[in-house]
Amino acid sequence: MEDKIKEAIMKMGKPEDMPANAVGVCNEAWRDLMKEKMMVALERTSGASMERTATVTVAYLNEYWMAAMQGKELPRSKTDEFIKKFTASLQG
Repeated sequence: MEDKIKEAIMKMGKPEDMPANAVGVCNEAWRDLMKEKMMVALERTSGASMERTATVTVAYLNEYWMAAMQGKELPRSKTDEFIKKFTASLQG
């Protein structure tokens, strides 16, 4: 246990490194918060479209993997149908 504590202290660096480390942590926090804000904005502005696209994609992948697990391939028509539905989902 004592070794883990010493290792943790060594990772903190020297006192003179603390300002640079704090700036790094702040930059990381800013990036994380900005990502959260962007996710909220995307949900608000594009959520319905993204939901449609996700639903179409999941349905296709379910069919794809079910066939693959049975050693089969989906017919090309299923892929063509998916592409049409996917494109339509983006257009509303």
